[in-house]
Amino acid sequence: MLLTALAFLVGFLPFALYRSCRAVVFPLRTSKPHVDLTFSPNKLTIRDVVVVIILLIARSIGQVVRQDRYKSAIVNNESKGSSSQDTSAPALTLTMPLEMGEDDVQLYTKAVADKADISTVPGHMLLAMSAIIEPAMLLLLGKKGCPVLPLGAVNVRNRFELSCPRECRKALAGELKTLAVKAALRPEVHKVKRGFEYDLTLEVVSIDPKSNRLSSIYRQTFTLLQFVKHHLTTEEVDPVSRPPSDIGVKHQTPSTTDTTVHIASNEPRLWAALCKDYNPIHISAFAAKLYGFPRKIAHGNHAVAKAIDALSEMTNGPLQHMWYGQHDRPIWLEVAFKRPMQVPADLSIALREDQSPDIVAFDIVRGGKVHVEARAGFM
Repeated sequence: MLLTALAFLVGFLPFALYRSCRAVVFPLRTSKPHVDLTFSPNKLTIRDVVVVIILLIARSIGQVVRQDRYKSAIVNNESKGSSSQDTSAPALTLTMPLEMGEDDVQLYTKAVADKADISTVPGHMLLAMSAIIEPAMLLLLGKKGCPVLPLGAVNVRNRFELSCPRECRKALAGELKTLAVKAALRPEVHKVKRGFEYDLTLEVVSIDPKSNRLSSIYRQTFTLLQFVKHHLTTEEVDPVSRPPSDIGVKHQTPSTTDTTVHIASNEPRLWAALCKDYNPIHISAFAAKLYGFPRKIAHGNHAVAKAIDALSEMTNGPLQHMWYGQHDRPIWLEVAFKRPMQVPADLSIALREDQSPDIVAFDIVRGGKVHVEARAGFM
């Protein structure tokens, strides 16, 4: 019986991997700057994700062996007196259909708050949409020609924009059948002290079946920091790379704990099931230790979603006041990740004053140190 099972696995595994490669990997290996994929990002299986991760690891190792041609080109530009604004990346894009519905919403509520009705909380819709389409970012990173090395990059900031809450609400309910995701790597590369920052955008568009007109209903910008050692003075830092808001700026007004959230050791797996981010440091304590962390690391957006849920439950809280009766008004959310959050974790959510009275700002704090800074407001 055991030999039969082993024989089946040996025979089936190569076939399963080939199917994933044919559907997911092969289209990404084209040298063209744009690729059209035929499946929805949230339909990726664990097998597909594993294959893409293997691709990313292989490509990262290959670029390191080749001594990172992008870094070499930048160093050459610096020696010729070029400014940091001269640094650029290839303009890569991909599009894919999007199918979402009740199953995705259930995965989100299971990972964040079982009793939450996310259709009445715009902040939940922001984070749910982000998690559902996040696999498109993973696929864009796997695109041939992408300069970002996944093994040496971290997500440092995100901006979410819910430009059409009513349509997003319909999309999450499965009522919109003609949706697409557009992913793009912005060509501008911003030089910062610790390396180079790349912006990747994910946009959800609704397609009018009669006119084929595209309407943007949601947009997210991921900022990834690629760690590169270089000589850089304060004056040389690209000012464009600095956040346009006070995200990342030392606050003058001290914050106080207003509520708390708990992230259990097994919860990163729940979030990974939704966003397909099965990075081993999130789901394996052993892998986390290999990377120098004592315990597993929480997903940053997961912690923000839990904070949004806790603040939304506060009676007469700032988010309730902001969103009450205005569920169809476009909103934005910005977050900056300052430190990794090890799980299990008891996190304090601390409200703070913002320069604008129309903006709600809060920190996610642990051990007296700010791990995440966030701001939300109307567009």
